[in-house]
Amino acid sequence: MMRFLLFILLFSFPLFGEILFINNFKTDLFSKNINNLRKIKVDLVFDTNSTINQYKLKDALNIVISSFFIEDLFTSQGKENFKTLLRDYLKEKEKIIINNIYLQNMQIIDEVSIKELMQKIKELKKEK
Repeated sequence: MMRFLLFILLFSFPLFGEILFINNFKTDLFSKNINNLRKIKVDLVFDTNSTINQYKLKDALNIVISSFFIEDLFTSQGKENFKTLLRDYLKEKEKIIINNIYLQNMQIIDEVSIKELMQKIKELKKEK
């Protein structure tokens, strides 16, 4: 009986994986349409059977995501390509096997420049 329990414990251990959350990951991506950088925010969940070094994961995420144009990344096919490329990169470069990547949130962060803000204030003053 003891051997049976030991056998079950040893072979069921790899079935338990690690889930890692990357929340509020912000980066700049180049836009084809306006020839400028745009800031995005991404929330991801990684499912794996091994432990993950969060620093390696964020480094890989930054490298892979910066290879996309913002317009391409926000399409359905672009999101799938991103997840596949990230999974392949982690497997090849970092030797980390990712079972699934879940994209929880991806959004463009609109940053108002000081110049635009001053222009809006001047327009409001002229209207009064």
